[in-house]
Amino acid sequence: MAVKGKKIEHQMRVRFLPGIGPRRSEQLARIGVERVYDLLYLFPRRYIDATNVVPIGSLRAGDRERAVLGKVAAAREITGRGGRRLGFEAVLADGSGKISCPFFGRAFLSGTIKKDQRWLVYGDVRRWRGKLLLNPAEYEQVEETRGDGESPGVVMPVYPATEGLGQKTLRRMVCAALDTGEKLEDHLPESLRERFSLPERNAALEAVHRPGSVSAARQGHRALAFDELFYLELMLLGRKFHVGQAARVRPYKKHNHLLKKLAAALPFELTGAQKKVIREIDSDLTGEHPLNRLVQGDVGSGKTIVALIAALRAVENGYQAAVMAPTEVLADQHWRTLCRLLAPLEIEPALLLGRQSAAVKREQAARIASGEAQIVVGTHALIQQGVEFADLGLAVIDEQHRFGVNQRLSLRQKGQHTDCLVMTATPIPRSLALTLYGDLDISVIDELPAGRKPVNTHVVPSRKRAEMERFVAERVAGGEQAYVVCPRIEDNPEDELAAAEAVFAHYRDKVFPDRQVVMLHGRMKPEEKEAAMSAFENGVAAVLVGTTVIEVGIDVANATVIVIEGAERFGLSQLHQLRGRVGRSDLDSWCLLVPGADAGADSMGRLEILTSTTDGFKISEEDLRLRGPGDFFGRRQSGLPDLRCADLLEDYPVLVEARQTAREILTADPYLHNETNRPLRRELIRRFHSRVEFLKIG
Repeated sequence: MAVKGKKIEHQMRVRFLPGIGPRRSEQLARIGVERVYDLLYLFPRRYIDATNVVPIGSLRAGDRERAVLGKVAAAREITGRGGRRLGFEAVLADGSGKISCPFFGRAFLSGTIKKDQRWLVYGDVRRWRGKLLLNPAEYEQVEETRGDGESPGVVMPVYPATEGLGQKTLRRMVCAALDTGEKLEDHLPESLRERFSLPERNAALEAVHRPGSVSAARQGHRALAFDELFYLELMLLGRKFHVGQAARVRPYKKHNHLLKKLAAALPFELTGAQKKVIREIDSDLTGEHPLNRLVQGDVGSGKTIVALIAALRAVENGYQAAVMAPTEVLADQHWRTLCRLLAPLEIEPALLLGRQSAAVKREQAARIASGEAQIVVGTHALIQQGVEFADLGLAVIDEQHRFGVNQRLSLRQKGQHTDCLVMTATPIPRSLALTLYGDLDISVIDELPAGRKPVNTHVVPSRKRAEMERFVAERVAGGEQAYVVCPRIEDNPEDELAAAEAVFAHYRDKVFPDRQVVMLHGRMKPEEKEAAMSAFENGVAAVLVGTTVIEVGIDVANATVIVIEGAERFGLSQLHQLRGRVGRSDLDSWCLLVPGADAGADSMGRLEILTSTTDGFKISEEDLRLRGPGDFFGRRQSGLPDLRCADLLEDYPVLVEARQTAREILTADPYLHNETNRPLRRELIRRFHSRVEFLKIG
């Protein structure tokens, strides 16, 4: 409970604010609010613009985001067959007319919205069966008096909801935090605030939480977003500048004897995009500073050959190259591909995996330490103690988002002044790339090899399951192969495994009783995984049933169909990755998305996005918009920025401004030593601690 006479400070627990006790504190903790400061940084997800209340009589079907104020003329429950409660309906009236507001699924409102009360309702207008309806996106009871900040004529913030805390309660709590009297220090220099017309930090918070207009709220949000993004980019670009300042000990020379042999042996022509990225990598390798570059491309765009060419450039200059993959399946696939491509060059890459016997590991480690192994492929086993390189010159890290920042650094530290090439087959929206990989140069392979056909993608409703299974059986009977991906069950590996075994049994016994069906999941023994992979790759098994372990690392040109069960449980980008397992030849191919029986309309609409485009970058933008950066890769990533205010899509122009400003400052003062920049240096260290070690070196 609040402590009388005690000064409230921003780092104090919220329970010390007036009107907030232990129960309210527990409710706030569910949305990440524990201190007064957290309340100030609990930002509205939208606003109700009650400054523009319109007469009910002026509403027309198709109107969007309209606010009306009226008295409840009638209120009733909406019932279905057998008297089942479907929701609640209120009829609002003002002097100009009446309109029905249906609250489907919210029958409980019958005890809240009552006749003759005044309500503000905000939403879209539509016509149904000849009747005009206002679909309530937001709604508030409005008292007759106008002194409470809840009356028409104000812009009302709408906060993230949690059970037991209504919008009025949240607004009152945030206002109590604003009214403590303590001011937050502004960490943006006056010159930057003037340059970009940004209000001071406390004024920005006031504008966001108690805006006089929507434009004032936007301006406050812009100032707080700029503050977040500016310091983030200052940290990322500072790290990039520090790495870039290291002098290359031995600049690469273009010897080309190995690359000419590779070019002669390749059965395909490189795309223009691949050649462009190779030129960018070559420019780094022959330049004055170490390579520190991210290569991203869509599924099947040919990143592996680009990485191999960079590795051969290192070998030509007397160095070793290492390729680190996040899973043994992917590492094994890379090793097989490199063995095939390097055979004409008489280079035998080493393979180092956790599953190998101690004797095999010792043998491979000896080859690496002696320099006999010029190119090495492995998992995190590469960065374990006891693995020493003779002269590691290039570290290639595949699917970087599955590794921590420290693992990338650990591989680089296996050599001296090691060049670093990071690859990802997950197309990353530019805004996320600038924050997640802002310390790297970025190259994009935005072109697919010639002859690739787009994958036919369909959402399969439950009523068409039998038809879908017959179709897949026909493709397999014709000599093609198929994948079946099992439903994903977040945070419950036991249930996920049980579901996978049930799916496997169904397809083995009911759909393909006369074909060999194999299973692949992450909890199998290494030798079992290898046997399943080998059977499918060699065409012995016609169908591979698996979990998302098949997302990357399997390349079977004869596989033309992928069925994804429980498709609504996956993110769009992950579904796009899975779709990339097929369409790897000139054969027609299909991706069949099978939602679960309980998939809602929103989930079905989301899946339809995949049927309309095969552009991974468009899909990733939509995925980021729907799920936010924290869940973009399907799990919380330690390297992702913790942004309270900024939205990486909506605030992209602010991100560009912040990055450009940070670059200007660091170009003139790389280690922020100048008197005017020392406050920036202190704040950077306060916010990012160990991630700005370069400042101490500088």
